[in-house]
Amino acid sequence: MSADSASVIWWIRRDFRLSSHPVLEEASRKNRRIFPVFVVDPRLMNSNRFGARRNAFLRASLFALQADLGRRGSGVIVRSGEPRFVLRKLIEETNADEVLALGDYSEYDRQRNVAVSTLVPFRALPGQAVMADPVLRRPDGVPYSVFTHYFRAWQKLKLFDRSPTEFVQPNFANIDNISTEVLEPGTGDRNFRAGESSANNLLREFLRHRVSGYGTGRDLLDGSGTSRLSPYLRFGVLAPTMLADDAEIAGAEEWLRQLAWRDFYFSLLQRHPRLAKDNLRPSFDEFPWRNSPSDFDEWAAGETGYPVVDAGMRQLLAEGWISNRMRMIVASFLTKHLMLDWRMGESYFMQQLIDGDLASNAGGWQWVAGTGVDASPFFRIFNPVLQGKRFDPSGNYISRWVPELCGYDARWIHEPWKSPFPPQGYPPPMVDHDFARLRALDAYREIGRR
Repeated sequence: MSADSASVIWWIRRDFRLSSHPVLEEASRKNRRIFPVFVVDPRLMNSNRFGARRNAFLRASLFALQADLGRRGSGVIVRSGEPRFVLRKLIEETNADEVLALGDYSEYDRQRNVAVSTLVPFRALPGQAVMADPVLRRPDGVPYSVFTHYFRAWQKLKLFDRSPTEFVQPNFANIDNISTEVLEPGTGDRNFRAGESSANNLLREFLRHRVSGYGTGRDLLDGSGTSRLSPYLRFGVLAPTMLADDAEIAGAEEWLRQLAWRDFYFSLLQRHPRLAKDNLRPSFDEFPWRNSPSDFDEWAAGETGYPVVDAGMRQLLAEGWISNRMRMIVASFLTKHLMLDWRMGESYFMQQLIDGDLASNAGGWQWVAGTGVDASPFFRIFNPVLQGKRFDPSGNYISRWVPELCGYDARWIHEPWKSPFPPQGYPPPMVDHDFARLRALDAYREIGRR
């Protein structure tokens, strides 16, 4: 096969974009034709951890990518089945030299890559994290387990000062003569419009209006001060390296820090494949988590009697997204007020979140619960009343998501049970804060003594 006729399969997994893409750049260096392929993997798509809302956003993103490629005379070849067999068949049909994909960090991805490599020429390129390899090591070779030290090393690598490479227009193949399954568009999402164009519009709007105040604005409970780019980052609609460049140019260190947290959690997942199942601190295997399905159900439904917790859980149920501050508040309530196993919350979040990511979700839950390698101090137990007063002082966020309290006196909206006229139809607190705090502290101290 001559160099002019060489071709490659771009195996699309969670990288629904055409710009700043390592696979497209690699293929374009030798002007190889690119066959874009998406494999509907039943094991992933039918998992009970892959929620309907995230599935719909994935399909909508894929449909948008299909349209972008259509304007370039190509498209996405969609096939269902076990990836290694699907890709072997496509290698035969396209006469491609190899399959290229962006690598990931889960154990399933590792096993899948090994299986594919046994049947077809395959390479996984870095590109899901800012760093080519997110596992950063101390001078003695031991991986960093404390985020502060990790972030310091992460910044020193200065991967954001990359020299610009010569842009070469990708040579996408015409796929008219290759069979493909009907691409069902996702239902889309009114808060997160799918597609690279929409993502870039949102990014520009954030850089123009909110990035300068991100350091404090990100803690507003309604998310109005955040970038709201996490779903696009989750599915690779935006390149993490590009966002890191933008953050550095804008001087937004706190935003850059959040991107580093994402890399840090990738590094934990790569080193601890059972991040969503096992306590990273083995001493917590003996922690006295309570078994109360009814308490979990009240938390999930937003019926705890604590307005800020209920507002967050109801927004999550309605929209599939809540701000990072809200995620910490509701996770702290589940694990420390109710003392329910963090894995119950981690699983529920994965079912609900449109941006649900194994590494960040499991890592975040272990951080809040205190079970991670670099965890929130055991004595950090969020007071939901004070969190509401500090980050939703007007009560507008609560009023929006807890209609029972809409129009309620602002003096009492964060603790309505203290009002002379408690609201009708809204439950009292399911647990007293002071009692829950002391109970949790006793349990955590006992684990510490062991």
